[in-house]
Amino acid sequence: MSYIRRNNLKQHPDPVATHGKGNPERFNRFVEINGIESWSIASCTVPFCDHDRIYYKKDGEQIYVSHPYVYAPEQTFQMIHDQCMEWAENRDLVCEVYPPERGWYCLPDEKGPGAACVIIHKPNVEVLMPE
Repeated sequence: MSYIRRNNLKQHPDPVATHGKGNPERFNRFVEINGIESWSIASCTVPFCDHDRIYYKKDGEQIYVSHPYVYAPEQTFQMIHDQCMEWAENRDLVCEVYPPERGWYCLPDEKGPGAACVIIHKPNVEVLMPE
């Protein structure tokens, strides 16, 4: 039997949201507009998974989020996008892949291009992304 610890966001903030190059305001807005109350570390099978989480909405629905680093030529944004989209489509899931400036984990700067934001969920689960 496996047990995945669900961490209440108010009691146990997600360290991904407080990365030094991150945007905690965008993360907090993502949590707010999606009604997220807890999180757990994901057991990853998605391509390019990195800093991945399962976020649990108040209604119990789950949202998978990963933040794979973008670096060429091994891991371009287009490669991340295409492979994650294909992986999700093969499983009848919805996938959105956002460029680093739209995510919250590791934003681009003079030292590097940052980390993309991959969001995967069931088709009937509404997921909103902050503007």
